[in-house]
Amino acid sequence: MAHTIVMPDIAPGTASALVAWLVEVGERVAAGSPIAEVESDKAVVEVVADASGVVSELLVAAGTEGIGAGTPLVRLSSDDAVDAAPATEKASATESSAAPALPEPAAPPSAPAPRRRVVSAGPAAGGGQTRVEASALARRVAALAGLRLDTLVGASHETVGLAAIEAVLGRNGAGPVVSARPTPAAPTPARTPELPTEAPAAPASPDLVPHSRMRRVIAERMQAAKREAPHFYLTMDCRADGLLSMRHAVEGATGDVRVTLNDIVIRATAQAMRAVPEANASWHPDGMLVHDSVDVAVAVAIPDGLVTPVIRAADTKGIVDISREMRDLAARARTRDLAPHEYRGGTVSISNLGMLGVREFAAILNPPQSAILAVGAVEDRVVAVDGSPAVRAMLTCTLSVDHRVIDGATAARLLGAIRANIEQPARMLL
Repeated sequence: MAHTIVMPDIAPGTASALVAWLVEVGERVAAGSPIAEVESDKAVVEVVADASGVVSELLVAAGTEGIGAGTPLVRLSSDDAVDAAPATEKASATESSAAPALPEPAAPPSAPAPRRRVVSAGPAAGGGQTRVEASALARRVAALAGLRLDTLVGASHETVGLAAIEAVLGRNGAGPVVSARPTPAAPTPARTPELPTEAPAAPASPDLVPHSRMRRVIAERMQAAKREAPHFYLTMDCRADGLLSMRHAVEGATGDVRVTLNDIVIRATAQAMRAVPEANASWHPDGMLVHDSVDVAVAVAIPDGLVTPVIRAADTKGIVDISREMRDLAARARTRDLAPHEYRGGTVSISNLGMLGVREFAAILNPPQSAILAVGAVEDRVVAVDGSPAVRAMLTCTLSVDHRVIDGATAARLLGAIRANIEQPARMLL
């Protein structure tokens, strides 16, 4: 009896890419065991088998992008069905009899079998494909350089890495890999008579760096947000003396927990959303979606863009709990090790650039959320205190909202509640 495993719904509304296969044709898999690595816009996750059986066919080549939920990935069959099938039916869709894979050396009996990352190496002579083990960076650089991975496998049959590709490019006169785009060889200039003065050098052409999957998704979502959601913005300056005092007091009381100002702002925002529940909603063509839980998404910068892990029910959690949870989520976000449920959803977002010295800015909404708070740096400013100039620690916050959901007065009450919590942090302990 054949069974087909399909692509799960990893990131609603977006397609995914198959990074690598973790199984081969003819291999037996158990239900719940990982079979492939899939990259969404936020993370790389493992797809697990939902049934037991023997892999009879890999239906999607490694490296394929734009795979939607429900797309067939693997066909499984029972042991008996595989044994009875002709040899040609057991072959992978990515292998060719005209270009068989090179034999692999046997591993020592005591060593566990390594997890294999099978990637497509391009068309083989017989119209099929040879499977080659390679790192993700090696695959990307080889594709940009126009190299076939199966031509780089030597007698040792080791995994193809970046060093092997650099060696090939060096032998071809291209030198080591120094950018994602190979530099074409310059044509030999024709002899020209000597001129009294040197002609100006032609400007260097810019490198074209291919977009990462995350960058493409971010671009599409932000463009859609600005196009579809009518933004408007409110800005308030907040006294931050109490915020700084609370931070030191909490750290002194716990000792082992490093509380950031952002942790306290998360708590202040969550409680303000609870105090103004009509702001904890999002737009739907058929009606307003009013959320019961206040789930705060926090922007975390990573090399390819940003990820927004979510603190669930943040209004019910103390500052220390928020600090511990946020530190764990942020660390795993930077390694792209978050599970989908840890970055999906959220009813309000926070983007903090204060640690980079930014005084104030306006953020773009994160659909389908209707509000995002932009937090600037805490800095000493001269302000009026009882009619006299004085230096105080100040913090500027700008709230971006979707006018389809939140009107001006509601947005002002929400931002005012956030400022009150920041300026009087003892309110957050009640």
